[in-house]
Amino acid sequence: MGQLVLGPLSQRMKNVQKPVPYPATSAAIDALSRGEIDCVFPVNLSYYDGEVMDLLIINDIMQTEMCAIVGSANHENAITADRDMTVALLAGDTDTETFLKDSFPKWKTVIYAGVDECFQAVTSGAADCVVVNSHRINAVENLRERYNFSLVPTGETMGMSFAVRRSDHELYTVLNKIADLTSDGEVNAYLSSHADVQEMTMSQFLRAHWAGVLVFMLVVFAVILILLLQRMNAERKAYEHQRQMEAERFEHQRLQEEARIRDLERQAQLALAKQKAYSDSLTGMKSKHAYAEAEQQMEQKIADGTMTEFSVGIFDVNDLKKVNDTQGHDAGDKFIKEACQYICECFKRSPVYRIGGDEFSVILEGDDYREQEKLLREFEARMEENLRQGKRCEKSQSTPRCAFSVWD
Repeated sequence: MGQLVLGPLSQRMKNVQKPVPYPATSAAIDALSRGEIDCVFPVNLSYYDGEVMDLLIINDIMQTEMCAIVGSANHENAITADRDMTVALLAGDTDTETFLKDSFPKWKTVIYAGVDECFQAVTSGAADCVVVNSHRINAVENLRERYNFSLVPTGETMGMSFAVRRSDHELYTVLNKIADLTSDGEVNAYLSSHADVQEMTMSQFLRAHWAGVLVFMLVVFAVILILLLQRMNAERKAYEHQRQMEAERFEHQRLQEEARIRDLERQAQLALAKQKAYSDSLTGMKSKHAYAEAEQQMEQKIADGTMTEFSVGIFDVNDLKKVNDTQGHDAGDKFIKEACQYICECFKRSPVYRIGGDEFSVILEGDDYREQEKLLREFEARMEENLRQGKRCEKSQSTPRCAFSVWD
């Protein structure tokens, strides 16, 4: 079997034909379905969405920071999942739509045909913001400056991966291997080197700042000072926002840990309660509740036809009431324990249940079932021997004896 060897990302992509741009993700997926292209990147689709579209979605190859472009009225407001926000969404942008449903389920979306229409919707108040990933910021920078909008980080990231046709398993395997061996830094460097960066020329800058040409030195000083102040203000706000996010993340982790501890405590309490319910406190044998559950299991096996041969022995401790009345309940408890010990010693391989005050039950299966007559004779012989020798319970000064019957 050959080995797949992958070098740096630039070498891995050198044999790839020139990418074909599409106006939106949905258009690219349609082209993929028609066989015009081999894969689509980037996509942000769940595995369920991939099955619905008859696509295979590889593991995320990178994470990209998501930002909100807002008007001046919303610039000071924090971008959080709890706020009621309306997002202007480009038609066919299924990636951002999936991201919003996952990370900001309370936000609403309004679909527009073009990017410019999305920005106009924010200006008119029909929408609160436009959401873009960090690799698309340069593409809309001129629009953002024209409308004097602000760029605010959402604090969330979106996974970016490839989508291929469900029948193309070889390409799916290769892309998954690339995703596993490629770091976010390599992908960012590759995308940056192929990005369509819109640069402003010097003539454009001079035309936009004609007044500054007249008083060049003063304007340069003022611009530098303003930029420094803006940068300091932006860094301060970014720092405060980061601290707020860290505090919220820490609080969320603390609440999760408290919930986990409470859940463990509840599980421990339930386990202890179940143990108490299924164990007889006096003898340590299985309780009446455990016997009832064993009955249900045997009935189910009988109904399913999977039950093996078994029999049930019922043992009744004789003279318990007499011991309780004459010697006291402490002596009666000791009397029950010794009778239980006789039963357990005889039926060592079978479960023993205390199903009443002076009643015990034994479910015989396997070797004990096949040797039940022998075991019962030994048990009966021991009862008679105890009575003949006058063996008495140390506490009650009485001889424990058991009557029994067996259902086969």
